[in-house]
Order: sequence, then C-alpha cells, then structure tokens
Amino acid sequence: RVFDVVELLVELAEEKGCSVSQLALAWCLSQPGVTAPIIGPRTPEQLADNLGACDVTITNEDTCRIDAVMPPGQMLVHYMRATTAPRARW
Repeated sequence: RVFDVVELLVELAEEKGCSVSQLALAWCLSQPGVTAPIIGPRTPEQLADNLGACDVTITNEDTCRIDAVMPPGQMLVHYMRATTAPRARW
C-alpha cells in the first residue's frame, strides 16, 4: 500500500514538473489551518528545492487522487493513536 502512495506521488510530481518533496510541501500548504510547514534543508540546494513548493498548485483533483490511495487518517504511526504522549528512555 505504501508503494501505491509513492507511485502516485511520483506520477503527480512528474505531471506538475516538480520534485516529490515540492509536491509534499505544496500539499501541506494547501491544507486548511497550515500556515507554514516546517522544513529542514541542510544544503542550499535542498533549500532551493523546498522553496520551489511555493510555485506548485495542488488542485481538488490532486487531493482526491491522493485521498483515494491514502484516505485521511489511515496511515498513522502507533504513537499518534495513543491517548498519551509516547514514553522513551534516552
């Protein structure tokens, strides 16, 4: 199932002429309530790629295609399902 998601994201990125990371950041920006996704580039090239997300538009059709292979709330990591914060031994 994860590979279906990856294949779709690669396909969408190719259609839009952008990188998958730009597509992912553009998707984050298209979500209601998200004002600024947190990015963590380590190189100037990664920063330039991240900033390119501002030029990518996510349409309703794009969102529907993504939701079809990855419905909202279906791919949560185990600690997001918990009612309390995860405990870790450092």
